[in-house]
Amino acid sequence: MMDRELFARNIINIIDVKHCTEYGIFMNDDLFDQLLKYLKKMAPDALKDIDVFMAGHEQTIKKVIANKQIDIYEYNQFMNDLKKFKKKNIMKSKHP
Repeated sequence: MMDRELFARNIINIIDVKHCTEYGIFMNDDLFDQLLKYLKKMAPDALKDIDVFMAGHEQTIKKVIANKQIDIYEYNQFMNDLKKFKKKNIMKSKHP
C-alpha cells in the first residue's frame, strides 16, 4: 500500500515545491478534486492536458483514496506523467 502522506508529499514536491508544507491537501478522500483544482490553478491555460492527465490516472488516485495497493509501476507512471505535465505546462508558463 502506498502511504498517503508519501504520495501527497511527492505530488506537492513535483508541482509546487515552494509550498511543500501544504501537502496535507492531497491526503484526504477528495484527492482527485484537490489535485484537479491545484493543477488548474498552476496551469490555467492547460485544461485539455489536465483532463488527459487526470483521466489517465483516475484509477491510481482511486486506489490511493481506498488505501489499496498500487504497484511501483503505477506509482512511477503517475509521478513521471506529473513531471512531464509540469515541464510542459507549469514551467513553460513561469518562464516564457
